[in-house]
Amino acid sequence: MRDALTTKNQNDALPIFISCWGGQDLPEGVAEYKSKKYAVMWYKNSKSIGIRKKIGDCKQIWSFGGSRCGLSQEQQRGFAEMCLKKLDGGMSESSVKTWVDEAVGN
Repeated sequence: MRDALTTKNQNDALPIFISCWGGQDLPEGVAEYKSKKYAVMWYKNSKSIGIRKKIGDCKQIWSFGGSRCGLSQEQQRGFAEMCLKKLDGGMSESSVKTWVDEAVGN
């Protein structure tokens, strides 16, 4: 489930709660979370999400989801966004991987 998203103006940081379980589009003026250190990749053939580094070797760290997990692309992207926030918040890569694997059921 996608957690709080903020508006494009970070000074105006009223969170807007959107549940990705409903498959809703983002309201106008709300930006998806962008990380300076990590990126999200969508693999359409396997229907899974990959998390990769943007700095250094730029290699994929791990992937999760897939057609057998039972989550839609939007739901998996919601988990990916939470992963980026946890990584940028200082949580270790292995801890975030463990968390998302348990949450998604990998």
